[in-house]
Amino acid sequence: KEDRENEEELKLVFLIEHGSTDIILTNKEKITFDTNVNLDLSLQELSTKYNLDDPKAIKGLEKAVEQKLKTRYEEILKYLKELNTDVFGYGMFYRLKNKGGHLTDKEWDGKFPNIDVTFNIDINIIRHGTTNE
Repeated sequence: KEDRENEEELKLVFLIEHGSTDIILTNKEKITFDTNVNLDLSLQELSTKYNLDDPKAIKGLEKAVEQKLKTRYEEILKYLKELNTDVFGYGMFYRLKNKGGHLTDKEWDGKFPNIDVTFNIDINIIRHGTTNE
C-alpha cells in the first residue's frame, strides 16, 4: 500500500509447507553465529484486501514477514538468554567447532548469555488463495 500513515497492522495466517534452518559459528572467540531460516509458506488468510496477483506485492509481503520473524526470533533469544536456556542448541554447534569438543554444561552456561546471533530469514510464498482485489 502507498499510504502507510493510516495503515493498520496486517494480520495473516499461513501454513509452513517446508522449512530449514542452518546454524553457523562465524567467530569462535567472540561466539557469534549466523542462523539462516528458510520457509516456504502457503498463505491461508489476510486481514485486509491485498493484490496477490502483483509479484511486487507478494515480494513486499515476503519481506514484511521476514522482518517480523527476525524481530520475533531476536526477542525470543533475548528472553532465553535471560533464562540461560539454550533451546536452539548453539552450545552443540560451539562444541563441534572446538578442538576436542570439550566444554562442560557449566562452562557453556557462563558463555551462553553473551553469544551474538544474526538471524537471516528467507520467506517464499509458494501458494495463496483467491485474491481480494
